[in-house]
Amino acid sequence: MSKLIIKWHGTKFSTHVHAEVVKRLKVVGAYMRRAVVNKLRKGNTRSMGPSKPGQPPHRDTGKLQQSIQWQVYEDKKAPSVLIGASTPAIYAGILEKGGTIFPKKAKALSVPVSKEAKRHKGSPTTFPRELTLVARFGRPPLLIEARKRVTKIHYVLVPSVRIHARPFLRPTLMEEEKALKKIIETGRP
Repeated sequence: MSKLIIKWHGTKFSTHVHAEVVKRLKVVGAYMRRAVVNKLRKGNTRSMGPSKPGQPPHRDTGKLQQSIQWQVYEDKKAPSVLIGASTPAIYAGILEKGGTIFPKKAKALSVPVSKEAKRHKGSPTTFPRELTLVARFGRPPLLIEARKRVTKIHYVLVPSVRIHARPFLRPTLMEEEKALKKIIETGRP
């Protein structure tokens, strides 16, 4: 009669499983980054105007799609993958979830309304020509350029701006759910 001896190598086994989970999470991160960037790339350009609330943001400078990153956290108990936007696109969070923007130091936000003001990089204080503040009863004040016979409105001053959500990460995650399950099960997309 032969004896069957079974040896359990628990530490070796759990190390192997952890390494395999981390490897698959890296595939998930790379796959999701590519899917999000493709979603942003397929979108319309800003020349068509802003995207509708609930729709992915239109492409303007390309900074948002360039800032999509992923990182795997190799925690021994619960490894995970984080996918999101890094700096230069600090506005990604407000685009994804929506929210209200308030001024940090000033009393009001300056919203550019003229083509020149929209192209101008900087605040109204650095605008190339002198602007005049026009107070309006019950309505937001304006910053205008007053020349001899021409008055041009460049900015409207408001206490806050409401940004409606234009999600791009969460919808991509839902659209790619089957592919992500396959990657986690097999290790390949």
